[in-house]
Amino acid sequence: MLKLKQLRLQKGITQKELAKQLNIPYKNYNTYELGYTTPDISTLIKIANFYHVSLDYLCGNKFHRLELGFLSENKEAIIKAVKDLTDIQSEKVLSYICGMIDKKDDDFLK
Repeated sequence: MLKLKQLRLQKGITQKELAKQLNIPYKNYNTYELGYTTPDISTLIKIANFYHVSLDYLCGNKFHRLELGFLSENKEAIIKAVKDLTDIQSEKVLSYICGMIDKKDDDFLK
């Protein structure tokens, strides 16, 4: 599972730190990242939830996350910036965007 190492490095944590956060033995996590063993479904769910990704994404399925299609550079920059917002900030941004395009927040949360 090459995605495991990539995600962990993006997060800037060690295998031991991640194993502790997931409440699994370090040796188990190490074997998952090296590809020697595969985590069971409950562990996969823990890992996906920790990284805020889908199981499809975690397992390398090309159909993952929200399909956004082609985005202009400005729209891509907006999406990248949104990832750094707190939950409260993202609620405000969503409300602002909805006001701009005359939609309700619920239209985007379905």
